[in-house]
Amino acid sequence: SIAVASEVLECFGGAGYIEDTGLPALLRDSQVLSIWEGTTNVLSLDVLRVLENPVVLKIFSAAVESRMGKLHHPELAGSREKILKAAREIQEWYSVAANAGHDALEAGARRFACKVARTYAAVLLAEAVQEGSIDIDVLQRWGRAPSALL
Repeated sequence: SIAVASEVLECFGGAGYIEDTGLPALLRDSQVLSIWEGTTNVLSLDVLRVLENPVVLKIFSAAVESRMGKLHHPELAGSREKILKAAREIQEWYSVAANAGHDALEAGARRFACKVARTYAAVLLAEAVQEGSIDIDVLQRWGRAPSALL
């Protein structure tokens, strides 16, 4: 919506900038969601702050491993391995970045937090396949998406 509202303002030229038209309010309102919860960078730094407690990442990894261990649907074997691999990569990246220092952690915080979220989303999708509430194609499409990072 931000891109569309911005384009609308551009189409109107200078008149799009004038408050009397109501168009600037559309642009401001479209940006509310990205501002309301905070930027992804701020949220990513919050993830790093939580991970200062070394137990947190261990709990995450143990939860992923435990949940994947309960999946017995034969078609889930490949996805299960990808998810477990992603969980290991999460641990490895954090360990390497933490040893490199705070700047290294902050530099990769956004990508790291997104990988954690996408990996856990894949866990939930795999469980939904196991339960029969979604088709395996949904999980497989998720895994093939460039943003899935699995």
